[in-house]
Amino acid sequence: MNQKIATNVCLIQLSAPSTTLYTLTLLSQPGVQEGMFSVETKQKYLHFLQYYYMPSQHFFMLLTIVGLISTLHAIWTRWSVFKMKPFSPAHVAFCFTTLSHANAIQAYRTSLTAYSSLPFDHPVRRLLFGYLCFFICAGTILNVVFSIKYILRIPDWTRPDVTGEEEPPAHGTTIVDEIMRETDAHEIIWQPFVSPAVLEANEAGVIIRVRQGTEDFRLHGPFMRTRNVWSLGFDPILSELELRDERAHLLEWVAMNALQARNMSENRRDAYGTFSDLSQAETLLQGHTRSKGSN
Repeated sequence: MNQKIATNVCLIQLSAPSTTLYTLTLLSQPGVQEGMFSVETKQKYLHFLQYYYMPSQHFFMLLTIVGLISTLHAIWTRWSVFKMKPFSPAHVAFCFTTLSHANAIQAYRTSLTAYSSLPFDHPVRRLLFGYLCFFICAGTILNVVFSIKYILRIPDWTRPDVTGEEEPPAHGTTIVDEIMRETDAHEIIWQPFVSPAVLEANEAGVIIRVRQGTEDFRLHGPFMRTRNVWSLGFDPILSELELRDERAHLLEWVAMNALQARNMSENRRDAYGTFSDLSQAETLLQGHTRSKGSN
C-alpha cells in the first residue's frame, strides 16, 4: 500500500511464499534406498504427508495467490509512474518472480497428484494446469525479451557519461545523512517518503572507475562518484527532481515530528533534538554545508 516502495521491490514479495512452497516438497522426497523402511514406518510417513504436509501445501498455495494479487495491485497502482522509467538492471525482478511462481504451481500440482484424493479430471486440476502453462509461457517470453534488452544495454550501464557532471558527495556527507544524525527518523519503518537509506544512496551515487587519458581522469583521478547510473540494486535511481522533492518531504517530516526544542547554536556539536520548523532545518544544513566547503 505504501506508494513510495518501487514497483520492482513490490514484485519480489511474490517469490517469498512461492520459494517456501516448492522448497517444502523436499519433505515428500526422503531420498533413502528402497527397503530401508518397514511397512509400518511407511504408513506413518504417508499419514504425516496426508494430514500435515498437504495442509501446509494448501496454506502456502493460498499465501502465493495472495502474493500474486498484491503484486498485480502494486503494478496497477504504480504503472503510470513505472512506465516512464527507462529500462534498468532493476527490471530483472520481473523475470525470477514469474518463474519462481511457476515452480511453486508445479510443486503444488505434484503434491496433489501424489497425496490428494482429487480425481485427475477435477476442475481444480485443470485450472492449475492452465494456470501453470500461462506462467511458464509468460515468464519465458519475459526472460527472453529482458535478457536481450539487458545485454544490449550493458555498454551504457558500464560506461556512464559523466561529462560535465558535478561529483556527488560521499556517504556520510550528504544532506540526508545530516538529517539522520540530528533525528531518530532512521528508526521509523513506515514513512510517507522514500526510505532515508535509499535517499542517501541516490544522493551519493556510486563509485566508478575512470579511464586513463580522459579529462575526467585528470580532474578526479582513477575513481569518481556519479549519479548517471540506471538503478541502485532493485530500486531505479531517482531523477534530480524526484530526489529534491523526496528530500523536502523528509525535511518536512523532521520539522513536524520534533522530539525536543532545538538549540540553534552555530557550533553543530551544541545542536540537539529535531527542528521546530522547516526554515531552521534548511538554515542549519546550509550553514554546515558552507563550513565544510570552506574547510
